[in-house]
Amino acid sequence: MNVFITGCSTGIGLAAAEHFTAKGYKVIATARNPKSSEGLQSLDQSNDSAMVLALDVTDQASVDTTIKKVTDEAGAIDVLINNAGGAMIIKPPEEISPEEWRAGIALNLDSVFFCSQAAAKSMAEHRGGRIVNISSVAGIKASPAFVHYGAAKAGVINLTKSLALLWGKHNININCIAPGLTATE
Repeated sequence: MNVFITGCSTGIGLAAAEHFTAKGYKVIATARNPKSSEGLQSLDQSNDSAMVLALDVTDQASVDTTIKKVTDEAGAIDVLINNAGGAMIIKPPEEISPEEWRAGIALNLDSVFFCSQAAAKSMAEHRGGRIVNISSVAGIKASPAFVHYGAAKAGVINLTKSLALLWGKHNININCIAPGLTATE
């Protein structure tokens, strides 16, 4: 079974990659710059069932190319975990520039759509799969310091519901979890 995970440099993504690898799954762990993560380097060097790839999840062409490469080399993606994201800046909404707004939406919402769309093509061809989207409590409970982050994470929750309704007919099960603060490095 192939498990494709985004945002694996640290935290939830790295822990998920380590967990699924330890359970014997083939893990495709991605990060924007995997060479900067000691955890990913260790996973890549110590385990034959892990594939570590660089991926900019905000670039749809990069996502499409990477997922096609993975499916060509390793077979269908059985599980996609859309974990990449983060609150890149903390400031009042009146101080958020258009560039900062777009960057936050791209990282936290666009990426989930791009990866889901690309993986679902493979899943539909192979009659099913699972997608787990990582949102945040910030997508449920408003926070004045995280307006753009919260808006994107609320979008992930709604996107998950919409895609589940649409892609259920292809036996693609889609769920979303919304963790709170997570201890990382």
